[in-house]
Amino acid sequence: VNEFWPQAPDAVTLGQLATHHSGLPRLPENLLSKADQTDPYVHYGQSELESALAEVEPGVNSYEYSNFGYGLLAESLARNAEKPFPELLNDVVFETFSMPDTYVATSKEHTPGSLATGHNVLGDVVPHWHFQSLAGAGAIVSTLSDMTNYTKTLMRKSAEGDTTVEQLLAPQKAIEGCCQQALAWLISEDEDGKAYAWHNGQTAGFSSFVGFYLDGSRAAVMLNAQSIPVNDEAIKLLTQNTGNNK
Repeated sequence: VNEFWPQAPDAVTLGQLATHHSGLPRLPENLLSKADQTDPYVHYGQSELESALAEVEPGVNSYEYSNFGYGLLAESLARNAEKPFPELLNDVVFETFSMPDTYVATSKEHTPGSLATGHNVLGDVVPHWHFQSLAGAGAIVSTLSDMTNYTKTLMRKSAEGDTTVEQLLAPQKAIEGCCQQALAWLISEDEDGKAYAWHNGQTAGFSSFVGFYLDGSRAAVMLNAQSIPVNDEAIKLLTQNTGNNK
């Protein structure tokens, strides 16, 4: 990592960031002191990230889910590509996977009026979130159609043995009591021992889940306009034995 960020600790690698084994905490220590509680990531730019990297002392390299780590990973990839992270994602992912309505939410000024309204756990309406240098941790705004296109393409590539997707989905670390950690994706098995990849996400007003079988047989995409967990329902939908592939 310190090839891109001289301030970063020497021992932290991109692979550790991608598997949540970097020792970085879930959030940078300097995030919350200036945060707007209704939009807590919007103020956090390059200077704040550099300051956090200069001061952080990574813990042990065991599993700890880290928004700090994924924001840093995204910005490192952007520096390697020599383009802003939103532009990189648009070029490499959104256009490639036929996702015309998907974007990285980095500005309140570019918030479409067609966005669904988010709700907190009590059902109250809450504002949308925006990101700067931690955008890799949750700034993507998408639609059911676009996420379906993304998932179907990954499924097809996985079933066909695409080498890049195989590397993406190859288990890297075991997470005790859960599953296998691949690069970003989590790999679990159903009751019949069939492997599927999945991931979820949540902000103050929304929650989401994407999962698909590695053999390309079945998938589930769930987007919810309330910040309540949808994992159990989505995994049940994905793994239920209906005799149909959908």
